[in-house]
Amino acid sequence: MTPQQIEALERLTRLKEQGSLTDNEFEEGKRRILSQPNPLPARKSKPGAVWGLIALVASLLLLFTPRFLVTPVLIAVFAFAVVGLFRDSSKFPALLSLVPAFFIIYTLFGEALDSSATYRVEYEAYCIGCTVRYSNGSGGTDEEAVSSSWKQTVSARGDDFLSLSAQNSGENTGTVQVVVRVDGKKLTEKSSSGRFAVAQVHFRPKESPNE
Repeated sequence: MTPQQIEALERLTRLKEQGSLTDNEFEEGKRRILSQPNPLPARKSKPGAVWGLIALVASLLLLFTPRFLVTPVLIAVFAFAVVGLFRDSSKFPALLSLVPAFFIIYTLFGEALDSSATYRVEYEAYCIGCTVRYSNGSGGTDEEAVSSSWKQTVSARGDDFLSLSAQNSGENTGTVQVVVRVDGKKLTEKSSSGRFAVAQVHFRPKESPNE
């Protein structure tokens, strides 16, 4: 019995007690009230995980997003995730979407630290009569004449583009070799042989060393 039917029966009973209805009228009215179909209770719609799923898809796209679009996509991921945490019935997709987002932030933060950090770059050259040219760490290039072995140390940021080269003279046909170490670890090396032979390397200090 619905609340509406109970209320209608109470009104009908009061009318009978007041003498406004006969027994037959009361019974007929009660029969009509009880014969009315019971309406089905309205279903309450439950919000799903729409916002969280949108945030999750956007966060997965971050792994394939060009660098210049990362920031706006990150903002969208966090916006959808926050809405999902407040409005979605299932919070799991919204929470899961934050994992790739924080991974991207961690990666970018690490790259920024590597690029701004200062590294100790050690140049080495081995030859018998050659000319060495190297990046001096201040944006310029220095040149020196070498007769046997040569070493030089400079300081540079991780994102600086540096180079080291050694070229044999016209009288020397032996081997010329250059080696670069960053913070004591060998990063790269190159060698060449013959008259006017050139050994040259280009690198950034933040690159992984080649042991």
